[in-house]
Amino acid sequence: MLPDITLLKDLRVGEIKIARMLEAINRRIESLYDRDHAIGHAFFIDLGQIPEGVERFAALKAVFRTRILPLLEEYFFEDWRKIRLVLADNQKSEGRQFVIRSDGEEGDLERLFGRDHGLDEHGVSARYGLDVQAFDHEDTYVGIYSTLA
Repeated sequence: MLPDITLLKDLRVGEIKIARMLEAINRRIESLYDRDHAIGHAFFIDLGQIPEGVERFAALKAVFRTRILPLLEEYFFEDWRKIRLVLADNQKSEGRQFVIRSDGEEGDLERLFGRDHGLDEHGVSARYGLDVQAFDHEDTYVGIYSTLA
């Protein structure tokens, strides 16, 4: 059963429009993976039962940390680059990205393997991690859909 975005059309968490956010996430999942893996409205429907304000925002943060991100990790086999794309983190400013990327630094291979390692310095993989403070900002969630027309 595909998500029914209409059930979320009036649901907001502060300035965050839940239906628009879920629609943007699912459009990206469909493009990168397939339509059958769309995230359902059920992840968010209970937010409407929580009073607007701090409690509802805390519940949204919990949904993302404990349900949405782990599901995306599973879908994309921990391909953090694709997870960043789904969440539009590549289009957000620093401090408003759920998943942050740090590139390997020049000299990392030498520090790891010594001087005569014979490896290409550009072969150092990017590192990814969660920016736990980004979860505390409405802009982080609005940024998921604000770039779409």
